[in-house]
Amino acid sequence: MEEQETIEDLVLGHCRYGCHVLLVGPASSGKTSLSLHLAHVMGGRILYVNTEGSPNDERALQVFSGDLERLRIANVFSQEELLDTILRIGGGSSLPETLVIDSVNSLYRPYAWGGELAQDEFMLINALLLQIAREGGRVLSTAQVSLEEDRPAGAPILYRYNTLAISLVRLPGVLRRASVPGRASCLFEIGGGGVYWRDCWKG
Repeated sequence: MEEQETIEDLVLGHCRYGCHVLLVGPASSGKTSLSLHLAHVMGGRILYVNTEGSPNDERALQVFSGDLERLRIANVFSQEELLDTILRIGGGSSLPETLVIDSVNSLYRPYAWGGELAQDEFMLINALLLQIAREGGRVLSTAQVSLEEDRPAGAPILYRYNTLAISLVRLPGVLRRASVPGRASCLFEIGGGGVYWRDCWKG
């Protein structure tokens, strides 16, 4: 019987000629670990853009502990800084093969003063990430789901400007589940070197 492909297999095949993969889930569902693990196995230079602070930086250094020359970390603290960072990704030898944005919507404030501008900026950020993918780049973005809602802030924009969406949840104990509807669902654990797949099934 043919073995069911893992989410990792699915993403690697999907990203062969460029992609913008969106990883969506609540806190502690494994978004950061899975995005870093996927970036690591893809190979090449990685730019990890962190919008959430030092614990995520530490996780990136842990995943790439034996391969730090491939990893560059940029910390941003506002949506404007995030947009500027993406705009400055241009040609030349420093262009990363894989760009990780963790998370793309944590700085989005649509209901604050100037919310219309924030929404326009957020749309531009996601459109630029999709453009990078269409030009052959690999983009992995995480998106936080709040405890009060069952979808991420900016969901209509996020789901419009990606090429593949992965939903993540934390299960009782140490397991997490990653799912691409209609394609695959997998259980995984998080370890020091990344993620470890435990079981996968279709759907």
